[in-house]
Amino acid sequence: MWWLNAFESAEERDGLDLAYAQNEPLTAALLPLGKRKEEFRASLTTTMVEFRRDLSERALRIEGARFFVVAAAEDAFASIGAVFQATDATRLVVMPAIDRDVAADLGARMGPGATILAVRPQWSCPAAAWVEADPEFWRSAPRPR
Repeated sequence: MWWLNAFESAEERDGLDLAYAQNEPLTAALLPLGKRKEEFRASLTTTMVEFRRDLSERALRIEGARFFVVAAAEDAFASIGAVFQATDATRLVVMPAIDRDVAADLGARMGPGATILAVRPQWSCPAAAWVEADPEFWRSAPRPR
């Protein structure tokens, strides 16, 4: 399982981290949920990446995507999608797909290391623009409070 979050800046990301850290009731509520998931996890990693506009054919379009295909950014594939780079210089190419068949085709073109991620509305907090682009798909998403 991957959790994808988008931030406009490092300051915005750090502000969210601080808000979580200072919200003791939320932290107390989340702790037991994390413990329940431990037996299902093989590993847990967090990787922060930054969009590399200079290496990307296009920005990552989230609206309308029901799947994302992610692969290590080999030079041959970097030009077909949005390239993100981690602090350790690892690069990932991310491509959105509107359905499983499109995702499978992209994955086949990107090679055996490609991972196809299915968006799960019931596990998401979508932006209004995402919902507007595909309201039927997002019907089961939790409503913001």
